Order: sequence, then C-alpha cells, then structure tokens
Amino acid sequence: RKIGRAKSCCLQWGVAMDHTSEGFITGMACFDLMALTGNFEKPGTMVAANPVWDMSVTWMPREKVWEGCSEPVKDQGRTMNFKYPALKAMAAISPDMLLEAMETGEPYPIKAMFMMQNNAIACMGAQPQRILPALQKMEFNVVVDLFLTPTALACADVLLPAACFAERIGITGHQPYALGAIAQAVEPLGECKSDQRIIYETGSRFTDEAHKKWDDEQGFYDYLLRKTGYTYETLRERTWAYPEFEYNKHEKGLLRRDGTVGFATSTGRYNFYCPEMLHFGLSPLADYEEPPESPVSAPELAEKYPLVLTTGARPWGFFHSEHRQSPSMRRLHPDPTVLIHPETAAAYGIADGDWVTIENNFGSCRQKAELTTRIRKDTVSADHAWWFPERGPEDGTLFGVMESNINKLVPMRPGKVGLGASYKSQLCTIGKVEE
Repeated sequence: RKIGRAKSCCLQWGVAMDHTSEGFITGMACFDLMALTGNFEKPGTMVAANPVWDMSVTWMPREKVWEGCSEPVKDQGRTMNFKYPALKAMAAISPDMLLEAMETGEPYPIKAMFMMQNNAIACMGAQPQRILPALQKMEFNVVVDLFLTPTALACADVLLPAACFAERIGITGHQPYALGAIAQAVEPLGECKSDQRIIYETGSRFTDEAHKKWDDEQGFYDYLLRKTGYTYETLRERTWAYPEFEYNKHEKGLLRRDGTVGFATSTGRYNFYCPEMLHFGLSPLADYEEPPESPVSAPELAEKYPLVLTTGARPWGFFHSEHRQSPSMRRLHPDPTVLIHPETAAAYGIADGDWVTIENNFGSCRQKAELTTRIRKDTVSADHAWWFPERGPEDGTLFGVMESNINKLVPMRPGKVGLGASYKSQLCTIGKVEE
C-alpha cells in the first residue's frame, strides 16, 4: 500500500536476489509490483534501459535470446544445459551439470579447467567439498589471479599472474547509465598481464590469422566502442560519459526495434503473464515457491535443524574472498562471524565471541559468534568466502579454506531456470565449540 500511494518508488536490487534458487522469478515479481503500482518509466521509479549507446557487444542483444529458442540444439549431449531450456536460449552451461560431469565423466569427461580470477573453493561455488576433489581430478588446470588463492594452491598446474586495475587500460561502466575509461597508472609488476592480454594470447593458439582482428588492447577497446562515437583515447580524455536519459520510453517508441509504442515484449504491453516462460517449461506468472529446505517445506528436517541459515552478507573491508591477505582490511573484520540473536545464543549456551559450529544435512563449519538484536531469533547469518592467508601455503590446510567455509552447508542445486542456489534459505543448528 505504501508503494502504491507513493509519488514515486524504486527497488534497490542487490545480490540477495541472485542468492536464491528461484531468483529469476523473484525478479519478475519485483518488476510486476513496480508496474502494477505505476512505478515504471517515470522519474524516481524503475526504468527499462538499454546498454549505453547501444554497446550491446558486452551484453546479449535481446533479439538473440528468442532466436536461440527456435534454433535446434546441436549435439545436445555436449551442451551441459539440456536440463534447463532457459540456459539453452542463453547458450550457457549449468554449474551443477558441469560439476556432475567433472565427478562422473557423464555425459562426457572434463579433462581441463581454465579459471580466471575465480576462487571457486573459497567463494564462488556451493558444496566446495565436492568442487575441490573434482578439480584435483582434472588432467590440467590453469588459474589466472592476482594472488595465490586456495583454489590456485590446490589445483593449478599453471598459475598466470593478472595485472590489477592500476596496471592496465580498459573500459568501465558500459551499462545503461555511464561509460568510462580505465587509465593505466603504473607498469605491471613482474610477469603480470591484463585479463584481456591473457585471453587474447590464449585464444590466438586456437585460431588462424584471419580471426585475429587486433593485436593490442587499445584496438580491442576501440572495437567494443565502435558504435558509441568514442574511441578508447577520446573516452580516456573525457574520463566518464553519460548519455542523455529519457523517461516514458514506452510511450515514445524508444523500446521496440520497429519504433512503435510499447514495451520490448511479444505483445508490446507490460506482460504480467509472460507467454515466453512457457517455452522454458516455467510458469508465465511470478508465483511463489517455498525453498526446498524450510520449516514449511521440510518440517521433519527443521526438527533436527531448527534455525534458518542465511549467507553472503557483505562485511566492510572484503569483496567475496578478496582482501583477507590485507592487514588493514583484516583489522576491520579479523574473524569469520555468524550473527545470532542474544536470546537464541543463550538457548544454545553461546556467548559473544565464542567459536561456534554451524551444521546441517550438507556439512558443517566453524565461525565466531557475534550477538546482535538486528537479526531474527529463528535465523543466523554467516560470513562467506573465508580463508586464512596468514597461515602460509606450506601448512597443508589450503589456507584453512574448509574450516570456516559456509558454502559447505549449501547444495549445488540451481532452480528451474538453471541459475542460482539456495544461499539464503538453508536450515541449520549451532553449538559452542568446546576447546
């Protein structure tokens, strides 16, 4: 009611939306709410925006999605997405199907992995206790990263050092609202190279000269910017460029390729009932589905694990698994913490600062209790992406990556779309660690 009566309203869309197995449907519901209350395409509301200056080379042009739906899937057994029709349209693979193939060799064996700044064991995958042995089974692994991470230490046959932000050129923004340039400030340290250079030099081994359209990073960025009216150099001189923004685009024929009034949908209307979803075997309406593990959907499981577990909240000083090796950042947040309501902690005999075991039907880990009334009594919130670089690479624990890794309690199980996982809707119990 407050949203409906407000002069204008918009939603802050954070990563929590993606941290569920049905985040795609949740996003539909959020947009439906904004459209239903008139908070769409007006100042101060949600907007339908295209990539800035139509720079769609870094985004999938929307017409390709529906063209892909009607094209026959070539060699379906090798696509790693045939369980999920929506992923076929995006030409994407499913993370759970990939992990299964790494473990079992079905539908075909995976023999090598190329991981680029992806600390999979510490951060970027559910059930790292499955990911680690699966990666170690590979015949050859290449890891590209800024630091020696647990994933690199455990799995890399070759570790390629990446240049950091200040050591390379690039473009940034390239979303609906702004476009900017990254200007190199210092020379790369040692043998570090930019991501783009590493990708180019790797790809050049797999193609012929006819497909090598450029051999320098500035030429690559000029190609990406070819429809914007800028080159890398002119954008660097300007620093940031902002397009002139226009509201009510659906009333002016600015959203549809043919220039007619309406939204970029098959009907031209805002579709609360989205018929394209039927093509993917999904509901055309944004309906609610209880998470697989919850007190409602799994009451017997909830008797053993009575607390709701949410993960992935961002603490100051860190971004995913980055900055644990920085002393100044660690002073802000020295230990992995789990937030517990004081009354809940008292019921489990836990005091502020105690080390706590968090456990469920998938796994367990240890974190330090932080008592706060900011959280519900039936819920605990655990830090993600912890590792302990101060231990050094020789102590045999992979920087202690499995000890406080909350992803051990999250299944590698996407939703019906094929994306996401239940990072914020697990069940668990807690107990004080007796030293």
